Amino acid sequence: MNPRLAPLQHFHLLSSLLQDLHHVQFTALETDTGCADFCRQYFFHPMQKEFTSAGLSKLIQLTDSNTVIHAADYFRIHIILFRIEETAVIMGPFCPLLFSQKDALSHIKKL
Repeated sequence: MNPRLAPLQHFHLLSSLLQDLHHVQFTALETDTGCADFCRQYFFHPMQKEFTSAGLSKLIQLTDSNTVIHAADYFRIHIILFRIEETAVIMGPFCPLLFSQKDALSHIKKL
């Protein structure tokens, strides 16, 4: 790696490799609308209160360069939130568990 690259540039290079290897999405929230766009793209149900634009913005405010936040919603969908310099980065959403059709229907019936 080029040592002259800024940390965020290093991250963009490495995140491509990690996405290819592990099929987990990384999103750098570099603009004010990034959080709302992320929520609009990935979250699908009102029960995901932690992952609304307001909820996610609150989590972002809690992070600094020494903090990693791991959050999971009602459907056991996870995100990991951290900062590189001043930029908030989200790893996910991902589901580390394998759900059967029965598991999914069980969750849906509880709604």
